[in-house]
Order: sequence, then structure tokens, then C-alpha cells
Amino acid sequence: MSRYLHFLNRCVFAALAFSSSIIYCKGESSEINPDRAQDLIIFLSSPRSGSELVSCSLNIATRKLIGMFPSGRIHRLAMSHLRLPPAASIPLFYRTHKADLVRKVPSDSNKLIFLTRNPKELFFRRQRSISSVEEFRKKYTQEIMADYFERFKVYDSWNPNNRYLLFYEDFINQEEEEILLELLDFMGEEPTFFYDYVENKERYLDTVLSGYKRQHRKGGSGASSKDGPKSIYYTKDKDPRLLKCLDQIFREQEPVIWEKYLKRFETL
Repeated sequence: MSRYLHFLNRCVFAALAFSSSIIYCKGESSEINPDRAQDLIIFLSSPRSGSELVSCSLNIATRKLIGMFPSGRIHRLAMSHLRLPPAASIPLFYRTHKADLVRKVPSDSNKLIFLTRNPKELFFRRQRSISSVEEFRKKYTQEIMADYFERFKVYDSWNPNNRYLLFYEDFINQEEEEILLELLDFMGEEPTFFYDYVENKERYLDTVLSGYKRQHRKGGSGASSKDGPKSIYYTKDKDPRLLKCLDQIFREQEPVIWEKYLKRFETL
């Protein structure tokens, strides 16, 4: 009985922690040695960059489970909540935010999907009241910036033939079906359940995200709709002068990464 109560408490805590209707089911796990990993797909993401939405979309489109890296623990994500039977026991990919562990993985024999977002959006999602560069420097520390840029360095050092970069802004602003097909092709997956996902997308995503952050919803539909997603851009009402100063800070911190990947978000 005590074991059951312990399990129940863990489930309640998980539900509260994720503030989501997505059900996480613990499956069999086996520790993965990053140094010896072979033929894996690692899904590295910046925190709060839409990893739930992208993961669940792929989860629905393939009916494959998602693993956690490096524990190997399996999450059923959307399928548990939607009562979709998994098509295979082998995970589609392994998720993590930990760049230091992914750096150890051989890039010639493993694939990397890197999901991230405009750093200004990520910052103002956490600190919406910041109104000056001085406040920014106090709260957006060197450690936070280093953590954000570290994932780009891992991606940049990866075998170019085995990597895929996705910005959350592109996923929510473009036709996500196109991006999902690109991801499936990159992973070597047949789009077996993709068209079922397309046909029932609104119902699937509305169910999955019904309790997950209202900014991912548009009226009664899900994260996507024929009118386009309604997404909160946390920089929308910020002083452009402040945003330009932040651009300069990022540029000074990592000029190469800025020029290669982040200049597209520059405030003009």
C-alpha cells in the first residue's frame, strides 16, 4: 500500500510540475554511455523552447516512444493521453537539455536535432519586468548566457551530415507539417502515421496542450489552426532600444554564433 501511495504521489507531483495534461509514463530504462552511443538520435533543446510541442507532434506522427538521455527512461508523451498505441518499443529519439553530455556523443555515428529559440524571447519569458540593460546584466548572468550558447557550440561541432537545427519560431510560424516531414526524413522515418496527424491535428494538439500554457492555444483550437498559431512573443512590447542593447551583448559574448545563427533575430 505504501508503495502504491508513493507512486501516486510521484504522479501528482509530475502533473503539477509540468502544469500540463500530457501524461508521462515511466518505462524500462537502461543507462546510455554517451561516449559509446551508436545510431541514436539525440534531441537537444534549450529549456522553454517548445520541446513538448515538437516532441508530441513527432510522437503522434510516428506512434513511437520518446526516450530520455542518458537514462534511457521512456516517456509516452502524447500517446498515453490520447490512448494511441505505440508502434514500436524502440524510442524515436532521446531528449535532453544537457549539452555537456551530448558533447561526449560521437557525432559521426549519431544524429542530433537541436531545438532552440531567440534568446531574447527566452529571457523575457522568465523576466518580463526587465526594463533596462542594467537589470538585464544583473539577472541574465554570464552563466545563463554560457549555458544557452553551449548548445550552439555542440551543434556547431557536430558532423554537418548528422545535424538538424530548428528554431521554435519557425515551427509555430510556418506550416509545421513541412518541418515535421523534414524531421522524419532526417531521422529516416517513414511518414506512416503522418497523414493521420495532419487530418486530426487540431484535435490531437488541442487535447495534448489543453492544459499547457495558454499562449499555445488559439480560441478553441490547438497550437496550430488554419488562421495560424497565437503565440506570445515576450519581446513584442519591449523598448527597441533595450532590445538592440541586448543584441549587442549577445554579439559581444559569442560573435561567431551570433553571425551564423542569431543575427536573424536582430532588432532593426
